[in-house]
Formats: sequence, structure tokens, C-alpha cells
Amino acid sequence: MNFRAATIAVFFTVTFTIAAAQWRPRCYRKPSAGYCYGRLLRWFYDHKARQCRMFTYSGCFGNFNRFSSEQECLQVCSARQRSHPVCGMGPEVGMCNSSVPMWYFDAGMGVCRGFLYSGCGGNSNKFSSCQECMSRCSGDYHARGICKFLTRRFAKQFYKREPTKSHESRRPSESEGNLSYPILNAQELLEDVSRPSLSPRLEDSAKNSVHRRGWTKGSG
Repeated sequence: MNFRAATIAVFFTVTFTIAAAQWRPRCYRKPSAGYCYGRLLRWFYDHKARQCRMFTYSGCFGNFNRFSSEQECLQVCSARQRSHPVCGMGPEVGMCNSSVPMWYFDAGMGVCRGFLYSGCGGNSNKFSSCQECMSRCSGDYHARGICKFLTRRFAKQFYKREPTKSHESRRPSESEGNLSYPILNAQELLEDVSRPSLSPRLEDSAKNSVHRRGWTKGSG
């Protein structure tokens, strides 16, 4: 492999790695120095401390949680949090007995998560779709791509977990098992992002073929 081909391969490998890590909203990403050799002073937003901090940037690659000044950092990230106080509220399922799939913004994780809403009461941190939730609370332009994975994962978990408890607790809890209103872990929701899709097993393919043709056991 010549030098040019090797350079192109490295470039696309690095670019793909960075793109795969860009699912987190801008102001919630960890600072990234990049892959070059410069020493540039830049600012990133620390969402846990709710303030902007300085770091050393290499000059290339990295992510979008990078600003040329503290003022720019605060204007983009801090102002966004103040303008949407509803996004900082904890999830509340309400006081009725329905099980409506909804979404709330987890400010600690910087991502929207699925839960089952009772149908009445609760607070305003609930949205009918992941994309609506992400667009409102994170302002992330990757919301559509992120939500494609989140929604698919939530749908699998929603139909897998059947309500088995009475509606005693009206606040979701991750420590309980078999919840009537399951809240899914953000990392669990994002498993499909990093996991390559596998071809179905041959036996599954055969079963699907039989089902499509209307054959059943015992049919000649």
C-alpha cells in the first residue's frame, strides 16, 4: 500500500470514529483535543458543573463542544439550558392508569429516554416523540439519526416488558424490577449504534420462508 492510500485510509478511519461518537448533543460532549500537534486554548461546556472550562486543542478533528471564547460557550450552552427549564425536570408518570409511550429529556445524560406515561398529571418534561424531545431540549442537529436508534430500542423494550405491578409509585425508578413504567438506560438504548447488524440465522430464514408461503407443519 503506497503512502497516499495509507493516508486516505487513516483519514477515513479517524473521520468515521469521530462521527460515530457525535451522537451526544453538543454541550454535553466531553472535550476532545483532536489528533494534530497544535496547542490552542479553547473552551468547552461542562454540563455537570454548568460552566465553561478551558482546554488545549490540537488544531484538527475533535468535536463541536469547542468554543473560541468563554462568552461564546456560555451564550450557546448556558443560555440554552436557561431557555428550556422544563428539560431539567425529572420524569413523572402522572396519576392515571394508562400506559402511553412518551419521552423525557435526561439532563444528566444529555439524551432523551423513553418511559410510560399514565395519561394525566405529571410535568411538562414529556414529549410524544424522541425527535421532538431532542430538538426541544438539546438542539442537536443529529436528532433524527440519534432518535432512529433510540426509538427502535425503546419499542423493543416496550413490547418486551409487560406491566406487572400496581400503580403504587407515581415516579419512575430504575432500581425496581418489572416496573409498570420502565425507564430505559441511555446506554441500553444506544446498543444498536455500535453493534453491527448480523445476518439472520439460516433456520430463521427458513422459518420466515415457510411462513410467507403459508406452509405449516404436516402440509404436504
